[in-house]
Amino acid sequence: MFVRSKLLPGLLCGLFVVLSTFAPAQENPEPRYGMQAVVVTASRLPSTFMESVRYVSVLDSTDIRSLPVHSVQELLSYVQGADVKQRGPLGVQADMSLRGSTFEQTLVMLNGAKATDPQTGHHQLNIPVSLQDIERVEVLHGHGSSLYGPNAFGGVINILTKQPRGTSLTTRATAGEHGLVEGHITSAYQLGSSANQISFSRRISDGYRHNTDFDITNLTHTTTVDIGNHRANLLAGYVRKAFGANDFYASNFPDQREETRTGLVQLGGDLRVRNLTLLPKIYWRRNHDEFILDSQRPEWYRNEHTTDSYGLELQTRFSSALGQTAVGGEFGRELIRSNSLGDRQRSRGGLFLEHQMEIVPALDVTTGAFAYYHSGWGWQVWPGAGMGVAVTPTLQLYGNIGKAYRVPNFTELYYDSPANKGNPSLRPEESLSYEGGVKWLTRGLMGNVTLFQRRGSNMIDWGRTNADDPWVVRNLSRIRTTGVEAAVEVLPRQFGFPRVPDRMELKYGYLQSTIQDVATRQSKYVFNHPRHQVMADLTLSLPFKLRQRWSYRYEYRLTGSAHQTHQVVDTRLYRRNGNFRIFLDVTNLFNEQYQYFPGVPLPGRWIRVGIETTINGTG
Repeated sequence: MFVRSKLLPGLLCGLFVVLSTFAPAQENPEPRYGMQAVVVTASRLPSTFMESVRYVSVLDSTDIRSLPVHSVQELLSYVQGADVKQRGPLGVQADMSLRGSTFEQTLVMLNGAKATDPQTGHHQLNIPVSLQDIERVEVLHGHGSSLYGPNAFGGVINILTKQPRGTSLTTRATAGEHGLVEGHITSAYQLGSSANQISFSRRISDGYRHNTDFDITNLTHTTTVDIGNHRANLLAGYVRKAFGANDFYASNFPDQREETRTGLVQLGGDLRVRNLTLLPKIYWRRNHDEFILDSQRPEWYRNEHTTDSYGLELQTRFSSALGQTAVGGEFGRELIRSNSLGDRQRSRGGLFLEHQMEIVPALDVTTGAFAYYHSGWGWQVWPGAGMGVAVTPTLQLYGNIGKAYRVPNFTELYYDSPANKGNPSLRPEESLSYEGGVKWLTRGLMGNVTLFQRRGSNMIDWGRTNADDPWVVRNLSRIRTTGVEAAVEVLPRQFGFPRVPDRMELKYGYLQSTIQDVATRQSKYVFNHPRHQVMADLTLSLPFKLRQRWSYRYEYRLTGSAHQTHQVVDTRLYRRNGNFRIFLDVTNLFNEQYQYFPGVPLPGRWIRVGIETTINGTG
């Protein structure tokens, strides 16, 4: 049984901070993801942090081990500039946006393949992989349609899973307040010339208030086959979420219930033929959503939707005297079967080209475009270009410009209820984005400062004039979003100070959006983003081989004519001894009361403990 005192968790955590003052430096601290390693989301041509003319942030395996997170949704809340608005904790439901975009305007990919849902962006983070299956998450900040096509308005999130290797068995168990119990098991094994991994997890809770219980099950299998210089990858995953949705989507309905079931299959390759690299992909994703407005009267109002998204892509990369080039194309279909939206389908596809070249030493230029077709809206071309100047080997100035777009989803087009009205006449959203900044990377110190502006037209939002009116979706004419992102990370011990924190990080974001030619009206999503966001992070080495990571987040958020602020402190204390690892998580340490959606308060302090063991085989 957990101690429920409001004082004890704070005293314990404070004690660990004091003890860290006397802690000796660890001889073998946990490795940090090298930002000079290749990132694959900033471009279709692999580049390092300093080579790229875009800003990409990375959450790596070290972050996954040390942050007090148990789901992809929670992990993404630590990304600079990210706005992860949770309705339910620990992976139940969250809307993700970047740089003041809406949750529909962020493209989510899994291993480079689109994982979006054509019904609604509320399901974008129904990712059928557990946190322990993820190698790292790369986040491209800003426009991405010239690279990846639709929906990449505010940025692109690319979740990269681990490659199976060796033979091992890993088990993990977690327990905590509110009846939380979680179990996870992963088995890696060799089968002939293939490396395989299968993982299963289940997480359940009684909930932190009425009708917020949940039951989440995840099953994932991956296979990698190497044949000479060629590689083939297969991923198949399934996730089921059943949860109480107290006032999630409509006020005054505390007994809402929802269940989603998401399946995904991906098959990809990395084929080397002389100077060419061929990267074929084929994928299929199915999401089933069942929503009940009042579980006491389940037949009174029930929505059921099943969406299928499938596609194929072929990309070719090659080098020449003119630089590096990526060229390819994709084709896909989206279908929905719904009792409220009808049975509908549409097709999409296009051709893309990207080229990188060094004009003169230390001056790199990247250009590209995506010519895209979407049934109902025809062909469009979305270009982009960027430039980077290496002032020194450790300092780069960069700038880029690009267009982006998003097509309406099926809910925006066809939903019809007394409280929400869709619009079949919606036009695609469009934007033009500018960005400029500086980034640096030296021994023990890295950072960036970025200024950006996005000029959007035909922006889509649910709005109303009076509180008694239904929400009606329509195109707004113009929205301008201006912002700043700044971050600095310091590894003090790299400078020869043995009795200081292992790592310190500070991030700040500022956003301002203005709208033109729209009368006073309430906006459901467009303006619900932080004006100011501050994030701080501290990693400590403690006595007895303990390590602790502290995270602080402050947000000043505009909500119509008013504003709200909140500050949240999270921490994880952990110890690793060979293949044995234990951890203690405390989220929302000071029991801050806050919410992202009216009537949906988020949990207060939540304490949980866990243990993980790994047995390595001889294979």
